[in-house]
Amino acid sequence: MALSPYRRCRRSTPSLMSLPFIVGILLASLRSANQLVELMRGDDGMSQFAWWPELTLNGTSTVGIVAEDEGPPPVIATAILVEMRCHSAFSVALHAAVRNLGPEVLLLVMHSSHNGAFVRGVIKSSPVLTERFRSERLAVRQIREEDWGLKCPEPHKRNCGVYSGKFWYSAMFVNARFWDGFETPYVLTLQSDTLLCRQFPTR
Repeated sequence: MALSPYRRCRRSTPSLMSLPFIVGILLASLRSANQLVELMRGDDGMSQFAWWPELTLNGTSTVGIVAEDEGPPPVIATAILVEMRCHSAFSVALHAAVRNLGPEVLLLVMHSSHNGAFVRGVIKSSPVLTERFRSERLAVRQIREEDWGLKCPEPHKRNCGVYSGKFWYSAMFVNARFWDGFETPYVLTLQSDTLLCRQFPTR
């Protein structure tokens, strides 16, 4: 009967010849750690990092490490994702947007009062989305369909007339008041049933 390959492995005792090698690695690690500490110290001997408050999803203040001499680049574009439902593909579309949109792009999720908890739950459950939110490059905003148009302009039709120009979604995107609410010169529109598959050019 053939033996299992796992039974052929024997526990070997370390050789004394490997001891200098292990000591060398430990000394090199200590030297690298000392160099890192020196790099983190400024001219006055203090660390270059400071404690700054950050805004969490609950609106409370927490503490994070932010470099004093480094900051996020200025926002030059806004990407909006309007989702009023608890869409099953929302998380996938949001992660794809974060992965392909640099810190120069503010990602804004517009939701309704019915799916606000769903949207915040998706962000809270993902460390990548939470970090983006804390860096103020991901924001959420609640809107009302009634403020822009009709929720069901053609009730006699099966699809309620969602392709009508009076449907709130279509009416919102052709309303100058909607576009005046953005401070960036460029706005990218996203949807939950589409994916951003390549890096968005920001330079």
